Amino acid sequence: MHFYITNKSTKNLQLISDALERNFENIIVGRSTDAQMTFDDLRQLRVDVLVVDYDLAPFDGLALLRRLKQANILPRVIMTANTPSESLITAAYQNGCDFLSTTSSILKRLPIFPKSSAQPYSF
Repeated sequence: MHFYITNKSTKNLQLISDALERNFENIIVGRSTDAQMTFDDLRQLRVDVLVVDYDLAPFDGLALLRRLKQANILPRVIMTANTPSESLITAAYQNGCDFLSTTSSILKRLPIFPKSSAQPYSF
């Protein structure tokens, strides 16, 4: 699958990328910390799954989903948010989000840390 990852934290970008790339069938076609760059890239790239954080600039993740929908760019969407409110959750699903979770939940579930260590695997 072709993934694109957008998160304002470069550390989170790297952690998510590393976890996804452990499955050799996954390809990271792009990464960004900026919503506008993500929109521009998705207009040109073939993306199956967009992993996007709600808290972005110059506009938030919901606005990005609305713009993608208007442009008929419809990847599967996994959205993260630090503390999603009920209204954010509802709006995310109404705007095309397929799965929403807290950022910390997603990062805890990533298969990049050995059980006996807090250090990432080195390749």
